[in-house]
Amino acid sequence: VRDMFDIADGATISAKKDGLTNIGGVLLIRDEALFRRATELLILTEGYVTYGGLAGRDLEAMAQGFEEVTHE
Repeated sequence: VRDMFDIADGATISAKKDGLTNIGGVLLIRDEALFRRATELLILTEGYVTYGGLAGRDLEAMAQGFEEVTHE
């Protein structure tokens, strides 16, 4: 998985499909300027970049789901 992301400039992940949760997703961006622009839009639409408007239990479920799918 690490080798795949090392060569990418960005990625989107649907946690609902890929992370074994019922809500959420991840936007990965390598470019700092683009990240700042996306962060500004995120705050307006979803919440702060640290939690994206998700509840703690959803974040925990997402983390556990990613852990499981990357080790299978």
